[in-house]
This record gives sequence, structure tokens and C-alpha cells, in this order.
Amino acid sequence: MPAIIILPIVAIFGESTNQTLISIFFGSLNIPLAFLIVRKLTNSKGVQIWTTLMFGFGTIHWWVATAGGVWTFSQVISVTFLFLAIFYTLEVKNPFIPGFLLGASYWTRLLTILSFPFFLIMYSDRWFKKLNGTSPIHRIYFKPLIFFCSGVGIFVALNWTYNYVRFDTILDVSYYLKPGIFEEPWYREGIFDISYIPRHLRVIFLSLPMFKTEMPFFYPSLNGLAIWITTPAFIYAFLAGIRNRVSVGCWLSIILIAFVEFTHGTWGFSQFGYRFAVDFYPFLFLLTVKGMGEKIRWHHKILIITGIIVNLWGVLCINVYRI
Repeated sequence: MPAIIILPIVAIFGESTNQTLISIFFGSLNIPLAFLIVRKLTNSKGVQIWTTLMFGFGTIHWWVATAGGVWTFSQVISVTFLFLAIFYTLEVKNPFIPGFLLGASYWTRLLTILSFPFFLIMYSDRWFKKLNGTSPIHRIYFKPLIFFCSGVGIFVALNWTYNYVRFDTILDVSYYLKPGIFEEPWYREGIFDISYIPRHLRVIFLSLPMFKTEMPFFYPSLNGLAIWITTPAFIYAFLAGIRNRVSVGCWLSIILIAFVEFTHGTWGFSQFGYRFAVDFYPFLFLLTVKGMGEKIRWHHKILIITGIIVNLWGVLCINVYRI
């Protein structure tokens, strides 16, 4: 999907096209999309403005958008399509459109398709009817499910076709065909294995900044940085409750995506924060908004401002000081 998006621009400007600028454009677009989504979740202007600022400047999405590399560029565009899918889920009744947008995100970052529980749960009042005295199977109204699956299925079918043309199989096996891939030390148990989970948990929860005796003194480890340092306001996600469809759908989607991410042999390598988490950031963002409630409070502002300062520090260290 990133290649398709950038094709018309390359056709005009040729090989001098600056991919980083395109990444920054989509990263900037994600901020008003975040605002539109928050408006669907709360009527509080304070919560709307502060949480939008949090996502735009108080998460590693800021650095990811300015990095411009192949992997980070794809993650930014994936967030764009996920945000659009979430917005239309909250806005329209036809599940085909969110399904189509989720499929576009899947074409950008394959794992984002594992966020399907959010969309199924959000549309559950349309495809599952509460009829007393009938079996669960007779309560299912298949038309909305067919619409949603059709939207996603377009991209799944195209991806399978693309793989079959390239590799004579519908599976995404390109990683496995990379010469010497299994000789790399981080893939000793294969590309995916549950034994890799601890290395991801160490980065996302325990990785700390580095120190040196010259400016800027403290600098982020390019091996990663704990999520509670880069975005401390995410702690409010745990206050969102579990008795509402948004929270249940978000947590299920986060768990599915994170589990597969955590079983991967690598953990993002040269990065600010833990960039794999950006794949489920849209849902973590929704939970944070829900957890803050209907009024922005002083402690919300403190943690949001702290996150903005930390991410400004990270962007400057990597993009300006070249650390």
C-alpha cells in the first residue's frame, strides 16, 4: 500500500521524491483524524484537545512520522487507515467501509488485520440480535458480517494473488526466502517463537535512557525505550473499564496484535521507543481517552506534557543531534 500511494508522486517528481516528506504529511494527517475520533467518544473540549495533542506530540508516532524509513513509513500509513476505519465505525452503519479501510491497513502492516475484534464488537448490535428463546446461531444476522468481510476480503484476496504470482503460494513467505535469514542470531528459534517474548517485554517496560558527559547528556537508547517513559498518559487506558464495547474491542485487538509482535525475533532495532507498538496505538489511544473520562484534570495535563517533552527530546536527539 505505501508503494501504491507513493507511485503517482514518483511519476511526477521521479526518483528525487522525498519519502520522508510524504511520511510527515501522513503523520500530520493522523492528528486531525485522532481529533475527529475523540469527538465521537467525548463532548469535553478539554479532553478532545489535550488527547489529540498527546497522540500527535506525546507518543512515538511523532518520531515514526519523521523517520521516513521503509518500516516507519508503512506504520504511519497503517495508522492513517486504522484511524479512518475506526472513525467510520463510529460514524456510519455500513460495515463495508471500515472493512475496506482495515483491509488497506492490512496491506500496509499485515498484523493490523488482527484488530478485527474491535470492528466486529462495535457492529455487534447489527449482526447479533437479542431474541429470547432462540439459539445463538439463529440470532446472527449475516448481512453486516458479509459486508465487513467483503471489504477486508478484497485486500486479502489481492494479497494472496500477489503472493501466488511471486512465490507460487498464497502465504507471505518473503521473509523466509531472505538469504541467510536463519543464520542471524536473533532468529535461532525461527522468525516467530514464544521464547522471544521476554526480549520484547524488556524493551517495552524496562528499557531506559542512556547517559554521557556531553550535550545532550541523556539520550534515548536506539535499542528501545519503555512505553511508560515515552507516553506516561497511556496509564489511563487501564481506567477505561471493560463493560463497554469500545474497551472490550480495543483490548482484544491490542492483545492479538501484541502477542504476535512479541513472538517476533527482532524488537524494532534502531528506534525511539518501541515502534512495534504503533501497530496497536490507535486502540491504546481510544482506551486512554475513555479512561480520562469527561473532564481533563491537572494530572492528565502533567502526564501529557511530560510525554510531549520526552518525545521532543527523542526527535531532537535522533534527528538533530544524530545520536
